[in-house]
Amino acid sequence: MAVLRRTVGHMVCATPRRANRYRPRHRSRSSGDVAPVQTWTRTDEWYDFRAQPSGVRVLAEVDESTYTGGSMGTHHPIAWTHGVGAGRSVYIAMGHTEESYAESLFREMLLGALRFTSGDAPTP
Repeated sequence: MAVLRRTVGHMVCATPRRANRYRPRHRSRSSGDVAPVQTWTRTDEWYDFRAQPSGVRVLAEVDESTYTGGSMGTHHPIAWTHGVGAGRSVYIAMGHTEESYAESLFREMLLGALRFTSGDAPTP
C-alpha cells in the first residue's frame, strides 16, 4: 500500500459514472504538459480522494458543479504529475469507460503521459 501511495500520490474512493466537465488547471501549452488545455465534457467514473494530494502538480480537475455526489469541493484534482525517486509519475483518474479511448483529447492525454514518464518531454 505504501508503494501505491507513493506512486499515485494519494488514496482514492470511487464514485459512480457521470457526465462531467473536465477543467484544465493550466491554460498554456508547453512541451512538458500532459493534459489538454481546453475544457471538455465527458462521462467517466470520478474519484473522490481522502484529501487533496500534496507534493504534486495538478494538471486537471473535474468541475463538481456539473454533477452531484462529489466531496472534494472547488478543487477536485483528476490528473497530476510528481517525481518518484529519480523517476516521474503521472496519475490520470479517467479511462474507466470504453468510450474514453475513442476520445481524441483523452488519447492526447495518455500520449503526453507516456512522453513525460519516458523522459521524452521536459518536466512541466
